[in-house]
Amino acid sequence: MKNAIILVLFTGVIFFTGWWISDEPLNPVAQKWIDKPQVENQPYNILLGLGSAPGLFAQEEGKRLYHQRLTEPTTATPNHFGGFNDDPLLCDYSTYECLQNQRLHIEESKSLLVEKKVLIDRYLQLLSAGNYVDNTPLSLTAEFPHYSLLVKAARLHSLQLLSQSDPTSALETEISQLREFLTQDHNLIGKLVTARILSEKFQLAALLVQEGMDISLSDYRLSHEEKSLATALRNEFRLRAFFLINEEYNQDSAGSSVWERLALNMGMRTNIMINRDLAYTLHFADLSENPASVIVEDHYVMQEPTLGQTLRNPFGNYLLEMATPDIKHYLLRMAHLDAKLQLLGWLRHPDEAHPNPWPESSAIQINEKERQICFPTEQNQAEQNSCLPWVPAP
Repeated sequence: MKNAIILVLFTGVIFFTGWWISDEPLNPVAQKWIDKPQVENQPYNILLGLGSAPGLFAQEEGKRLYHQRLTEPTTATPNHFGGFNDDPLLCDYSTYECLQNQRLHIEESKSLLVEKKVLIDRYLQLLSAGNYVDNTPLSLTAEFPHYSLLVKAARLHSLQLLSQSDPTSALETEISQLREFLTQDHNLIGKLVTARILSEKFQLAALLVQEGMDISLSDYRLSHEEKSLATALRNEFRLRAFFLINEEYNQDSAGSSVWERLALNMGMRTNIMINRDLAYTLHFADLSENPASVIVEDHYVMQEPTLGQTLRNPFGNYLLEMATPDIKHYLLRMAHLDAKLQLLGWLRHPDEAHPNPWPESSAIQINEKERQICFPTEQNQAEQNSCLPWVPAP
């Protein structure tokens, strides 16, 4: 009898140990995303080569860098256009003073445009190059393309448009191209940078409309594809998944003790972490396509781990709780962009009955002191808001 009990207990320990050290099956959706092949993309190569030296072709230089980064993810991307990051002529049109200052410094603007012409040309080439697909290596050590340089190139092009007698048609075309670019396969930072550039273009358009220019867009609401963060969040998810699969968290563990490394490895289950992350990502990917009022009222948090996940993945659960980004914050940025576009439409055709897209019921307000026209909402902040610059009456 005693031997039978010992045998049962021993067998139970064996089965428990086998279960405890095992991982759960990977969700098929996660597997499909992880297995997505990387294919060379011409527009991405242009973006990668945006900061290459004048005289080089951005697409060819970007192609060289792309292939080099396949085996060396830490390969740096060049930037030969430093030295004008704080130029006051490259402002964001959040105020009327920005536009007025540019008009007061015409000669300086001409000189800057001649000096940086190649950067403007590369920016326009990117917008017309076809469907963009982000190809940044899936490693936390990989350097992103120079998105800040992309913002500067867009501002340079705005300055170039203002040198024309009638910038309206070219600005309409650029906004249309940027909106199409916004729908493509970006990572999260690429999506948000494109949204920022569009926001600045809406602000410029708002100033010109108030000066009497006729800037007509195809529509004044973002489409589901334009405001959706589904592909961007998928790419961010893949980055986090490869961080786990490739065990990048172990690369700086040389100073850790044997027991610390053992505890880390025994207390993390890759598939459990990826599956929990996937559920979180899918929720916000779906939520991103909803109206602002729905996004504001959403209070979703990552589901608590099951008992089995708690026992097998204690360190992994802790890491998820610490490292998972506040995705809702990014969704609100896109909702602000949609609201700015609606305000731009209102400036062309004022309608007192235009509804506030946010949960607040307040109508559009003009703040004479701040020189802004806004949809009032608690979500408005200094940097991220549902406002456009207001031109005061002369």
